[in-house]
Amino acid sequence: MTPWVRRSVFLIFGIFTLSYGGMVGWLVRNEPRMVFQPNAYGGRDQIPIADSLGLSVQPLTLASTGGARLAVWIMRSDSTGPWLLLCHGNAGNISLLKRQRFYRDATRRGLNLLAFDYRSFGASSSEPATEPGLYDDASTAYHYLTDSLHVPPARIVIYGHSLGSGVALETAIRYPAAALIIEGAFKSVPSVGQERYRFMPIEMLAQNRFDNAAKIGRLTMPVLVMHARADGTIPFRHGEALFRLAPEPKTFVSLAGDHDSAWEFDHDKYMTAFTDFVRRYTGPARGDH
Repeated sequence: MTPWVRRSVFLIFGIFTLSYGGMVGWLVRNEPRMVFQPNAYGGRDQIPIADSLGLSVQPLTLASTGGARLAVWIMRSDSTGPWLLLCHGNAGNISLLKRQRFYRDATRRGLNLLAFDYRSFGASSSEPATEPGLYDDASTAYHYLTDSLHVPPARIVIYGHSLGSGVALETAIRYPAAALIIEGAFKSVPSVGQERYRFMPIEMLAQNRFDNAAKIGRLTMPVLVMHARADGTIPFRHGEALFRLAPEPKTFVSLAGDHDSAWEFDHDKYMTAFTDFVRRYTGPARGDH
């Protein structure tokens, strides 16, 4: 190898190393904004929209860990009905119109709802979102149901969509409940990132992991896994993999639509499976408040 060729090889290698290192550094710095995409608006400001939809919203604020203050909506349908603890995805907030339309649909079917915004989302306070922080926020919401509203765990179903599947699953492992529903769920955040950035060491670098695949085998309650076949955000195979790993009793429902539209595109199948599952595992009314 001539000196010129040797210098050229070293130069190319150096450029590649710097470029690759720069991309790795960019991913590390930007991971929080890629995993968490909060909308800082909403909460109480959107209650007039809820009123126009026929929703009766009781807004309140709960104190979570680290000084975080959480915006919460209580939506009651039936004093004897089951409760859903709703853990939303990585974007927007509880006041998004499409979420409010789902709330209306669920309450019309006799379900009571507690929806909350994680720290830095919606009208909640601006502490940075982190994986442990979101788990603590869900714990705060769960304890409000059981300790303040005196809802028996056997009347609570925990629901999580997308990123919220990781929050919901962790909550279901920590606390007793009637059942768990996860929709558009992933095996883990690093696994999704690795599929999108195939040549980056995502599995090694990711700080926020939400490792559903490692946790779901620890469930001690029934689980419903729902996934849209055309999901372009979290591929359908992730839902299939989680279902295989989940212990019995378990149910899998494949849906039309994509990551954020299955409820609309496959509405009848979605809501029938959803409400039948909730009612199957929450049992008869027990006079909860």
